[in-house]
Amino acid sequence: MAVDFESQVPTTPSGPYKVGIIELITRSLDVWISGLLRYIVLALPIALINLIPTFLLLFTALPEIIDRILLGEDPLTAIFTLVFQGHYQLFPLLVILTVIGIIIESLLIGTIAKHGSDSYLRNTVSSISECISVAIAKFPTIFSVRLLFTALDLVLITAVMMVFLNVLLEYILYSLSLTYLLIILGLLLTIMLLIIYLNTRLILSLAMPILEGTSALDSLRRSWALSRGHFWHIFIANMILGIIIGLGTTSLTYSIMTVGIFSNMETVLLLSGLLSVLISIIFTPLSIVFYVVLYGDLDARSKEIAASYW
Repeated sequence: MAVDFESQVPTTPSGPYKVGIIELITRSLDVWISGLLRYIVLALPIALINLIPTFLLLFTALPEIIDRILLGEDPLTAIFTLVFQGHYQLFPLLVILTVIGIIIESLLIGTIAKHGSDSYLRNTVSSISECISVAIAKFPTIFSVRLLFTALDLVLITAVMMVFLNVLLEYILYSLSLTYLLIILGLLLTIMLLIIYLNTRLILSLAMPILEGTSALDSLRRSWALSRGHFWHIFIANMILGIIIGLGTTSLTYSIMTVGIFSNMETVLLLSGLLSVLISIIFTPLSIVFYVVLYGDLDARSKEIAASYW
């Protein structure tokens, strides 16, 4: 019997949207589970693009990449690590895979955020075709926001890694004082905390083009404004959700990649591609649904604060 996706209305919580940390998680899980079948249908065509990196790796992979994939790393992380270790011939492939990854993520955020915001914030259900069309229309804006995010993170992370390795090398070769080393490590820790702070304050910016129709820069400003004064509220909730997703993806990774331990390179890469698709269609929607629930929470808090001035 055929399933009528268009007529299914997920059972989701309806206001008030201001909630505590635990309810942020439980509501996100509730919205995700109640609409999981629709999220899979929405995400599957886009997630299949993840197979492109797999086919690219079939022609360019080094044995070291296969070894890292067998240890549970995704192809992009494995290649980034190898490039950093001196395999600079893989840099063009790294750029290609990064761009493909951003495209996939931008489209996924658009489709899932549209469906999630309609079902959770408006208690309606958009058709699958409408979700996809809205995601395509908003793709340039979401893509621009993600590029800004990626550029910022890459600059800060690269700075941390280069300074750390340089200081470590000088410490080994020139026997620098322990005090100097601790000062540099303190500076590196500060940069890492800055990365966490910025990513927490700007967490809603990727979904904001769907939620409020904002431009790329306005999405960053709006996320910054909504998250003002709520850093720990967002950080702790996001950390708990990250642990839940991490446990799920780890279990899925090792259950699938265990099969690849005794297989040839092509099988390992195909299993890696299958793993990327499964993670995209199962766990990525949960992260995006969390953005929607968090937006409802922070927007309600913002309006409450604004009303208190009148």
